[in-house]
Amino acid sequence: MMWEAATYTGDITVVARDRIAVLPTGSTEFHGPHGYLGVDSLIADDLARRVAGSLEGVLLPRVDYTWCPAPTRGYPGTISVPQDVMQAYLTAILEGVLAWGVRGVLVLCAHDGNLGPVTVAADRARERSSRQFIVAVNWWETWSAEEASARFGFTEQGGHGHGGPLEMSAAWAVHPQDSDPRAAADISLAGQRDHAPLRVLRRGAPEPRWAGYHGRVSESSRAAGEVLLAEAAQRIVAALHSSMGEPAT
Repeated sequence: MMWEAATYTGDITVVARDRIAVLPTGSTEFHGPHGYLGVDSLIADDLARRVAGSLEGVLLPRVDYTWCPAPTRGYPGTISVPQDVMQAYLTAILEGVLAWGVRGVLVLCAHDGNLGPVTVAADRARERSSRQFIVAVNWWETWSAEEASARFGFTEQGGHGHGGPLEMSAAWAVHPQDSDPRAAADISLAGQRDHAPLRVLRRGAPEPRWAGYHGRVSESSRAAGEVLLAEAAQRIVAALHSSMGEPAT
């Protein structure tokens, strides 16, 4: 059921109670000349519909305006919302949804910048609704680099990366009319240094091998995107059932 399709006659009170609500979160962000600004949002929406349907849950309206990191903020069309605003906004959403008696909320993230604000918001919301769960997932993390490489032939980092072939394959599958991998040059990630266990938060220098995106976009495939999305949805549902101690259906 779609939350916004409920009527004033009490649909939400009846239907939402004890069901899982799925909140898709995307972004309005540059993804290179081969992508479109709503890549994250449309992927999130597609996956959330699949997951909510499998769970017989409630599909919440999508969050499109979110925080974007510095490397994409200067590129055309990116709209970034400050972190503190995002935290407050998401807290209000989660508290509002939990108040209607859902069993819990699954936040489906298709944008790397969303997990931080979602984590803070979930912590705040749970202070008022401690008996209901809140979980979050970055959809691309359902695919390891090794498996994606073996399955789809992505030659660098399993196709992972902003505007890379894994993400753009999914984007192509959900919105083919505005996806054109031929419009962008490949940007090889070969030779990039791994700084683990450090996480580089700010380089203090221009991002290497970066043009608002990176990766071998010529390896993108609409057919691969359809498989990536279908299996990601299945894995998210299975992981959620497992987290609740329930058998997968």
